[in-house]
Amino acid sequence: MKELLRTALPLMAAALVATINQFVDRLFLGHVSDVALEAITPVTVLTTVFSCVFLEVIAYSGTFVAQYSGRHRHVQAVRALAQGLWLSAATAPLVLALVPVGNLVIGQLGHTAELVAAERTYFSIVFPSFVFVCFSTALGAYFTAVRRARLVGGAQIAACFANMLLDALFVPRFGMAGAAWSSVLAAALPCLILGAALARRR
Repeated sequence: MKELLRTALPLMAAALVATINQFVDRLFLGHVSDVALEAITPVTVLTTVFSCVFLEVIAYSGTFVAQYSGRHRHVQAVRALAQGLWLSAATAPLVLALVPVGNLVIGQLGHTAELVAAERTYFSIVFPSFVFVCFSTALGAYFTAVRRARLVGGAQIAACFANMLLDALFVPRFGMAGAAWSSVLAAALPCLILGAALARRR
């Protein structure tokens, strides 16, 4: 039970802070306009639909890391991590190819022209940063598997707080685009933190 809690609690804390982060996003967008607030939900759903398959496959690399680490087969564990990272890199062209597809889907939702423009602005900026999420998912799966869940949870929490801070700076001035760029920069932060930790581990 102690080992379970040691792994689960940091990730639970990160999920809690992520929920607060979403609330803060919407709080700032609500002060910009009703259109900005309305646009965020369908775009978030669309991004989740487009990305869930990639993320689940990449996250599964952590299963192999855990199995190999438990058997003290560290070379194979690193190879499993490498495969997750290569798969993350392979998503980049697919993600870019899906941007016009997503914009086409947004245009078919029957929303007003103003709402469609806001949705496309946010989606076109945020969705390419999904590549960062893929890399941080692969790295996070690795560190969780080798019992470094505190590091993973801390990186995710840091990203959420960075997003909230950037929202305060960017959203009042740039509106929907500011919220999008806040999310992009925050998505890159766990990659930097976990990547630096991996470099030190080597």
